[in-house]
Amino acid sequence: MRTVREWSPKVPTAPRVVQRIVATAVTTVFLLSIASPPTVAHRLQSSIAPPGGQHGGSTIALGDDNALSDDAVGVSRVLQDSIADMEIVTQAFPNVMSAGDWFHYVVAVRNLGPEIAERITVVDEFPIGMPEPIILSSSPATCEMSEPIFTRPSWLLVCTIESMPTMSDDPANGRVSIQLRVMAPPLEACSTFTNRTSVSVESPEEPAELLHNNRSESIATIGCADLELRAHSEPLAAGATYWRHGDEFDYTIIADNLGPHEARRVQVTGLLPDGFESIETTAIGGLCNVLTIGSRDFVACEWDRLDADAAIAMIIRVRVAAPACGDAMFTPTVRADDGYPDPDYFNNSDTDRVLVGECTPPPSTPVPELPTVQADLWIEKSVSKSQATMGDVVQYHIKIGNNGPAPSVGAVLFDDVPVGVAAVEGSISATEDLSCEFRDGSPPIASSFLRCDSTDAVEPGEIETVTFDATILPPLDPPSAIVRNYADVLAFETFDPDRTNNLESAEVEVYMSWLLIPIAYATR
Repeated sequence: MRTVREWSPKVPTAPRVVQRIVATAVTTVFLLSIASPPTVAHRLQSSIAPPGGQHGGSTIALGDDNALSDDAVGVSRVLQDSIADMEIVTQAFPNVMSAGDWFHYVVAVRNLGPEIAERITVVDEFPIGMPEPIILSSSPATCEMSEPIFTRPSWLLVCTIESMPTMSDDPANGRVSIQLRVMAPPLEACSTFTNRTSVSVESPEEPAELLHNNRSESIATIGCADLELRAHSEPLAAGATYWRHGDEFDYTIIADNLGPHEARRVQVTGLLPDGFESIETTAIGGLCNVLTIGSRDFVACEWDRLDADAAIAMIIRVRVAAPACGDAMFTPTVRADDGYPDPDYFNNSDTDRVLVGECTPPPSTPVPELPTVQADLWIEKSVSKSQATMGDVVQYHIKIGNNGPAPSVGAVLFDDVPVGVAAVEGSISATEDLSCEFRDGSPPIASSFLRCDSTDAVEPGEIETVTFDATILPPLDPPSAIVRNYADVLAFETFDPDRTNNLESAEVEVYMSWLLIPIAYATR
């Protein structure tokens, strides 16, 4: 942005000061109106206009404080009669939901004036993976949905409005509300998704310094409730080292909701150790049941709701009902059967150990001896091209060998052909001791896989090779710029002492075309 500094001579006469200021202002505004957007000239006019708002035959309407609002980056603003200031706002109802939930989505457009806007266009790009939104109402706007395409793998809403008065002149028609019914995309818990929305007007022009007309914001959140459980038993009496037959003590269980959203139908369950019986179970604010499964008591308590940053507690009074010896472990678990998912299941259970009875520890289990016959298999893998375009054919080259000391019997090679490439039938070439074929895979991990069985023992120092061709396919949604597949060699009859060298991978970076535009960039 160019700026204009006020100029004044050091020793002028009063009439010449006025003449030079007016001449400088008129020349600067004329040149900028040709080389720069109108809004730049407007800002210059606001900084050099004389009192009264008259300059060069144009009327400049200043605001009360001669300054922009907060979202206009602190630049002085002057609105002429040829400006329509458009504002766009988006909102989701509700703004917290689960993946796959339907919600109400509103795009609101307003003309803040001062002039009537003509031929307005509203564009809203939805997140990748979201199903087709349903337009509920848009009058007087004319709207349509554009299907995802290769360079834009998401739904696009395009709406046009012929004319819109200002909010000050006609509050009812100076605002257009576009309402849609939208399904939340299949995202992980605790993640947000974003729409990119913009509004533009063909006539008159908008002030370029305003930030109302382009928005990229998180419109909603996939809700989650992180539950955490802690359990501990009552301490032993002073001087005691273990619980005896007939003793009673308490288990205390506390479940916290770490948030950020509420959990519903929260259940805490636990199977008491063998030989323990439940005497009484108390759950503050919840309901509990005790069932017998085989010879053990199963305790289950439920709460209707647990808000974020809140906790629930329960106490189980138990008796050592049968003679026992050694560690008794109790592992209760918390879960929510309704509402938002739990993003971390690793903190949903806790284990408490108590020592019961006086006994000698069981003898230690001897460590098994390793087989005396060992054969260390290894594998190497490469690909003919590290970069390829869609439709190219690449060749994978695999070598397996044996570091000894014994021959390897029953060696088998597996190579997963990933989704994104297709194995070329009849392209397998292998050494005579390998019998190879393609088999169907398990999408989305692999479209197919190569299996090679060794028809003879792989001797120490011997190397077997196999090659096959694969065609690069168009990417899936969302696309991936890297195609990576793994090869693994196993020995089913001879012990392999080192499995760290039995797995190898190869990568191909896939581009849109011969122009070498990466897919990840082209689809953003």
